[in-house]
Amino acid sequence: MVKKLLIVVFSLVLCAPVIADYNPPKLLINGLPENGELLPNDDLVELYIEPLDKTILNKDWVGVDYEWEVLNGYQLRKFTKYEDEGNVGIRIMPPRDGKNLLVLVTATHAYLSKDGDKTVLSLRKSKARLILKFVQNPNVDPCPPVPVPVPPGPGPVDPPTPVPPTPVPPTPPTPEPVPDGALGLIKVAYNAALTVPEGARKPGAMILAKNFADYAKKIRDEKLFDVPQILANLKALNEKSFDDAKLDRGMWTAFSSTLNEALKKLYNNGTLNVATDFASAFSEISDGLSRIK
Repeated sequence: MVKKLLIVVFSLVLCAPVIADYNPPKLLINGLPENGELLPNDDLVELYIEPLDKTILNKDWVGVDYEWEVLNGYQLRKFTKYEDEGNVGIRIMPPRDGKNLLVLVTATHAYLSKDGDKTVLSLRKSKARLILKFVQNPNVDPCPPVPVPVPPGPGPVDPPTPVPPTPVPPTPPTPEPVPDGALGLIKVAYNAALTVPEGARKPGAMILAKNFADYAKKIRDEKLFDVPQILANLKALNEKSFDDAKLDRGMWTAFSSTLNEALKKLYNNGTLNVATDFASAFSEISDGLSRIK
């Protein structure tokens, strides 16, 4: 808003900005627990600045622009900006290493006043900083599990039956050459699917390929950002699709484990971070599964 305003002002009055005696309002960041509790390390952090009370602003005030920085040690960390009902803020994924995050915010306020027949633009800045402290819980894995079907719980115990001779498992087909993909997930998904028994392989692969592709498109089209919710919704969709098709989810357990390890590795090395990163991963998984014959 302020950047656009500056272009207009400079083009009209052709004057350099000067610093006038204005006092910008105090910069307050909301979103932290009021009682000082530590933040959970398995959920998004949402910080925001409420709309300014214009009744207390100087009459020359015309706008404000906010700049955010998030630091993990000396490294800049990704975040997502958002606006909601006048609130302006950011959403941050918790750090994998559990370390504190430093958040810096700079508010640049613009004022327009008259100096004789000239219009004068003045800029004043206010700054705020806060430290985000997270719960240290070794039992919580910050990388959510891959959203693929999981086998249902055990059913009723059947009476013992004679054990037939152990059949010799068929040799799985030799994987055909497939590209790795930018993230390496096309080949991982394809080769992992080949471990599924032949009768369940093709129909299950087609279901998962469609679901992963549809959700990658949904993330991009609807600008989804909440990664844990995205994974939970996709997992539920995959399980429902398998149940509706009366496919045995248990036959895909090995596939799930292999893919989960690949995604976890990408998450831990920082390749997968925000929702659009997961959309790219889902597209590659869909590509690999769609190659199953």
